[in-house]
Amino acid sequence: MRLRIFISSGLLGVLAAFVGFAFDWTTTAHAEVTYEMPGEPSTITFGVGGEESGTESDAHSAGRQLRDYVESSGLALLISSAGDGLPRLIAADPTGAVPWLTGSAAHPGDVLLFTGTYSHRLWESTGSGPFLPAAAPVQGVIPAPGGVGDLQYVQMLADDMALPPGTYVLNTQDQEKLNGLIAILSAAGLRVHDTRVLPLDQFLLHDPLIGVTLTLFAFGLIATAAHWALLSESMKSEGRIRRQHGAQTFNLAVRELVHRLPWLTLGIAGGVCLAALTVASAGRTPLTATQWTFLMVSWAGAAIATMVVSILGSVSTLRPRKGARDAA
Repeated sequence: MRLRIFISSGLLGVLAAFVGFAFDWTTTAHAEVTYEMPGEPSTITFGVGGEESGTESDAHSAGRQLRDYVESSGLALLISSAGDGLPRLIAADPTGAVPWLTGSAAHPGDVLLFTGTYSHRLWESTGSGPFLPAAAPVQGVIPAPGGVGDLQYVQMLADDMALPPGTYVLNTQDQEKLNGLIAILSAAGLRVHDTRVLPLDQFLLHDPLIGVTLTLFAFGLIATAAHWALLSESMKSEGRIRRQHGAQTFNLAVRELVHRLPWLTLGIAGGVCLAALTVASAGRTPLTATQWTFLMVSWAGAAIATMVVSILGSVSTLRPRKGARDAA
């Protein structure tokens, strides 16, 4: 019986581990879409042209207007340009909200290279690079945030900088503030293609991977409960005798859980570790501290859910049936 409990708990632990991985992968995807923008980020995608296309002078003066607007509104802004522009992010963060920019001491127009990029290596060896904007000082080197892909650096928004088409990420969902940014860029000749509000909770709620793994875990929990209910059948006679001497059904169920608990928790832990080893081997990289945190939460959640289901199943199996009471 102990071996059966250990094996069934281990299989449930594998399913629980993949729930944890699903949450980790989805939160990572959210960070990549928003470039690790904190708070409740929104993205606005702009294209070129519209009914009223701005002049070149409008496009350049918009840089100053946008920087003033971001500062006065207490916002943080990241811009990923589309098309044939420079492979960079453009940032405006007057309040120090973006964690990977904190402490950089960069001024408007300054460049911060991403560690390990082609431009970083070339700048270290030659002091220049083909992707660096002319006359823009390189202020330093910082680790790249999630989602940058082949982008080489971040440049702080300057007054004379033309605003490119692309994706604009802000740390707010306030529609009034979003409309203020849209008005500035529309005057510069850009047109809104798409607006998305990306709070993490909604991102998780609508992610299909999380839905699938939670469903599989729920079915696994039901199957485990049914299996343990069959194991509890052997306790019926003992339970009937103990109830005749004053024992309560719930206390009997808890007593049975205590006997199962070591094998239950060890089985789930073994399943989680097996899944972790499989993922690490497939990816050929060790798991991160964040992934281990998600796995520990998954292990704890699976253990608690299994204990609750175990008690409910035992109570359902051990409680006296009406026919049995009448016969007694």
